[in-house]
Amino acid sequence: MKFIPKSVALSAVLCVTLSVASLPCAAAQARPAAKPKSDAADTPMPQFSGTWILNTKRSQLIQRATGESRAIIQYDGKTWHYIHTHQSEDEDKPDEWQTTMEVGSAKMHTSTGDDITFQSRMVREGRALVMQETGVTANGQHVRNTVRYTLQDNGNTLVETETSVGPLGPQKNIYVLEREGTRPADNPMGPQG
Repeated sequence: MKFIPKSVALSAVLCVTLSVASLPCAAAQARPAAKPKSDAADTPMPQFSGTWILNTKRSQLIQRATGESRAIIQYDGKTWHYIHTHQSEDEDKPDEWQTTMEVGSAKMHTSTGDDITFQSRMVREGRALVMQETGVTANGQHVRNTVRYTLQDNGNTLVETETSVGPLGPQKNIYVLEREGTRPADNPMGPQG
């Protein structure tokens, strides 16, 4: 299994005007409406940083994954750094990739692989981070991909909901990763040991 690097959408603020006629035949005056508050500014920063291990039993994947997948995330509220490794049972060397993006940046992040190039952005939506990207394969096929990152279970479960539209049509995967050190398998002695 291989996660695809992710990105973000632009948000736009509309300026609303209010016309007020003070006297008959007088010109209308326009005033901009108050700027709406940002969900991200009012919501505490989610604690995505840490090492996460994929739980295939809790995930809903189009193609079953074998072996172990890990994500190491460093997120300080501005920069998203994501390192992915997957060690398949029949491979000697793990499959690895990483990406770093500025959250909320207007500039697109470009990542080029062997057979596809992605233009990506990442934005914060409340307590979620959303990466939106478009890709073009080496033979000219187009792909759209959106990944929504959310936390559950008091921040101990990371859910990556990935929706893609490409040459194979629409696809959806839900990757459920557990914070390292919080899983029963991470502590064989139980909560006391």
